[in-house]
Amino acid sequence: ETWRRFLHNDLLANGLISQTDFHLFRVSYSVEETVAEIEQFYRVFHSYRWVREEMVIRLNCPLTVGAVEVLNEEFGSLLVRGNIVQSDALPEEKEETHLAHLTRLVLTPKKRDFGMIRLLLNQINLSPTQPE
Repeated sequence: ETWRRFLHNDLLANGLISQTDFHLFRVSYSVEETVAEIEQFYRVFHSYRWVREEMVIRLNCPLTVGAVEVLNEEFGSLLVRGNIVQSDALPEEKEETHLAHLTRLVLTPKKRDFGMIRLLLNQINLSPTQPE
């Protein structure tokens, strides 16, 4: 495939993208596959925002304590400092009342490694959640 050779031979070889950037996209060959990918991406993940240096990941449902521990073990190298912490809305989010009910994961990641952040989001979507 021409696009794959371009990414590897031109962009990756010249240091314009990193190996983890390949986690930022997925090539799909059917509508069903595309729909399944989108539905899985939003299974637990809702949205995110930045509050100063912290990334605040909003969740459709809270994760189990064990799931958060696993995220910290598997993605500790992504963090600049601290741990991934499950939280309620931060004071800086008070104007977003329509999102206040969502649980958050708060972390301080390396801002340049969005491929690893995508892997973190994928793992969040596979993680066990608390019963409703």
